[in-house]
Amino acid sequence: MFLWSFLLSAALWMWPIAAFAQEVNTAGALGEGGSLHVPTFWYLLAAALALLVPAGFVLIGVAGLEAQRAWNAALGGVAAVGLAAFGYWATGFALQFGGIGLVYPQAELRQLVWEWSPLSVEWGIGWGMAGLSGWFLSGPNVTALAYALFLSHLPWVVTAAVLPIVALRGRAPATATLLLALLLGAVIYPLAGNWVQGGGWLSALGRNLSLGHGFVD
Repeated sequence: MFLWSFLLSAALWMWPIAAFAQEVNTAGALGEGGSLHVPTFWYLLAAALALLVPAGFVLIGVAGLEAQRAWNAALGGVAAVGLAAFGYWATGFALQFGGIGLVYPQAELRQLVWEWSPLSVEWGIGWGMAGLSGWFLSGPNVTALAYALFLSHLPWVVTAAVLPIVALRGRAPATATLLLALLLGAVIYPLAGNWVQGGGWLSALGRNLSLGHGFVD
């Protein structure tokens, strides 16, 4: 089962990166008006280097295990990385940054302005709970800067998914741990990230209620 999970997840892991490389040409990631002047190569290189972090945690997790158990644990870790990356590409990015254009007025983010809040509009825009635009990193909502946001957070999403997988190896069924990795990448991490970095309610407490600095406190 782990072998099939590894093969499937490896393909899913590369899907978001391939989509990014296809959408943004290698000459440079330029936003409208030329406001973003960082070549695509550097985004890909930085993302590749940062992905060594979850790889390192997988190696630490399998260290000292018997050969067969180490192989299964390593495949489970790679499968978790792939599922978390796929979940973040499909729904996670939209949940985290779907409303970031409401608080950061850059031209490249002006389409990412759909944020769900349980409160009425009279309370203002600083009470968001989840973004609702940018699904599957496709459509007119996605620009070069949106891809840069995706790549900069992808390594930390998969790291957050790998840690519990490593901790739960041998203590929980493989299916349950892989499902947990998918949920972390698709829902749990993105919602927490929206509250803190995507213009959500937690980051705005200091501005809305004068309660310190939100996430920092």
